[in-house]
Amino acid sequence: MKFTKEEDKVIEVEVQFREEDPCKDSVLAKKKFKIKCPTTTTYKILQSKDGKTKDKLKIFAKKTL
Repeated sequence: MKFTKEEDKVIEVEVQFREEDPCKDSVLAKKKFKIKCPTTTTYKILQSKDGKTKDKLKIFAKKTL
């Protein structure tokens, strides 16, 4: 993704936490994140609606040429 100098370097992504089961293909959790480029490494917890299943996300964006 390319940005111009005047443009804010923010990307919005949607993450889906899905269950991979042949019988059912359900989404356990869904969340949108705004990531500012460049940024340091941050960790976010994505939890299912019933609270039994959790996932740890590592979010980072570095400056590239």
